[in-house]
Amino acid sequence: MAPGIVDYRPSLNEQFAAREAEDKLAPLYQPQKKAAVDNVVHSPPGAQADIDWIPSFEKYQQRVTRRLKEATLEKQVPEGFPASVNYQMCWEGVNMTPSEYVYILSDVEIDEIEHALQHFKGLGLTKDEISQTTFPLPGLRARLLQTAQEVHQGRGFAVLRGLDPSKYSLADNVILYAGIASYIGNKRGLQDRSGNVLVHIKDVGAAVAPDDQRQSPYANNAQPFHNDLGDIIAMYVMDRPLSGGGSKIASTARVYNEIAATRPDLIHVLAKGDWAFDNRHEDDFSYHKRPILFYDEKGNNVFFCFSRRQLTGSTVSPRPPALPKLSESQAEALDAVHFTAAKYALTINLEKGDLQFVNNLGVFHSREAFTDGEENKRRHIIRMWLRNKELAWPTPEGLTEVWREIYGRDRNSVWYLNPVHTKAHVINRKISCYG
Repeated sequence: MAPGIVDYRPSLNEQFAAREAEDKLAPLYQPQKKAAVDNVVHSPPGAQADIDWIPSFEKYQQRVTRRLKEATLEKQVPEGFPASVNYQMCWEGVNMTPSEYVYILSDVEIDEIEHALQHFKGLGLTKDEISQTTFPLPGLRARLLQTAQEVHQGRGFAVLRGLDPSKYSLADNVILYAGIASYIGNKRGLQDRSGNVLVHIKDVGAAVAPDDQRQSPYANNAQPFHNDLGDIIAMYVMDRPLSGGGSKIASTARVYNEIAATRPDLIHVLAKGDWAFDNRHEDDFSYHKRPILFYDEKGNNVFFCFSRRQLTGSTVSPRPPALPKLSESQAEALDAVHFTAAKYALTINLEKGDLQFVNNLGVFHSREAFTDGEENKRRHIIRMWLRNKELAWPTPEGLTEVWREIYGRDRNSVWYLNPVHTKAHVINRKISCYG
């Protein structure tokens, strides 16, 4: 366990009690019956705050009203945190235009990518050996390195447009995707306990598993604002849905500034190291605690790293009963982050063939619900987690262990090309993803 993380491993008796409590819950993958909600949100002392994975603005407003009346709240941000930050990654979606963040690949550049694809295939190497050296792009290189700088030191995201995935086999699409991405992040992370380099984000449908059992990457539901794990999220759009599915992103710095100015007490809550996360690769009900808000004083960067689902639980992934309960202040802080992010968000309607690169720590992301159509109108995105060793932001103590799991452990990587997983994979939160 990395320094700065508090690790909890229950005794055998405590594990037994937790399993007993879990057995008394409604079946794991069935919708949970919700208690009636009064006009005022109020949780008994020591009880789990009334908060869901999908945020309720009404509950949020009620909680804000009550806490402002009842609580004595800090008037300044925590010592060591800035009152505000001001850098290029602090932006508002309303001020953004596609010409600022979408780069259209020219025919000459696409030809160069296709030549690099054939060059790599002629080397007889494995996909693990895809790199700037084995996938040479001399003409496009400067643009891609500029994009890497933009993702780390600029606005925090970029889109490359112009590829047509239907021209290539799935295997060739993966090679050219990884080849281009190697110029943005030269280290590819492993996204689950099986060592998968790729995650196919695709609604696999009820034929694989019922709607109320599939984890979010394999369903068509909306997702609230969150971070993944790792430094850079790369997305390659193999196909678009019939409707919906917009990619929403928001500046973590802009969210921080708003909350720091209006509710500095919530900065204390977010930066405190008492947020409990289930150790999902364990079966002993152990968990660890860490902050979800961080400040890099040297780089003057504020950033978040959390998935709301891990903290609130959801129908598909109920919150483990062994975890300490979320407090009213934590519930308010989570909702404040989500609704502030929504206020300043940018919606990007990704096109087929787009490559999107997002700074995972500096930019929140979410997804609109979507509806698939026929075979050529079925949303399919291939995700990778990247790291640029030269440009990466310092990893704070609370995240070093999971970063080591993703980027540093000596494990065999798996390049799973089939976008249709088994039922066991898409319903199991432990093997389907880390976050």
